[in-house]
Amino acid sequence: IVEQGQILAQSLIADFGIKRPRIAVAALNPHAGEEGHLGREEIEVIAPAIKTLRTRVPEAEIRGPAPADTLFHAAARESYDAVLCMYHDQAL
Repeated sequence: IVEQGQILAQSLIADFGIKRPRIAVAALNPHAGEEGHLGREEIEVIAPAIKTLRTRVPEAEIRGPAPADTLFHAAARESYDAVLCMYHDQAL
């Protein structure tokens, strides 16, 4: 997550000219794990990785983990420049 997030942020800056990229990070589990009731990956893996990513790429605004079903409707897409998804089908 950290490595791919860095690559994504750096590409948005260098290749797309976005000075302060806004990146949403999708959760792995439905409803972002429901505070651990549907999986603990968001708490134990994804949130700590986002925290590390924020320190490594301070010029980016990184939000998440967010439920994937909330990230792809039209209004939500206006609030970020890219989404870092956890797996292929989630990003479709």
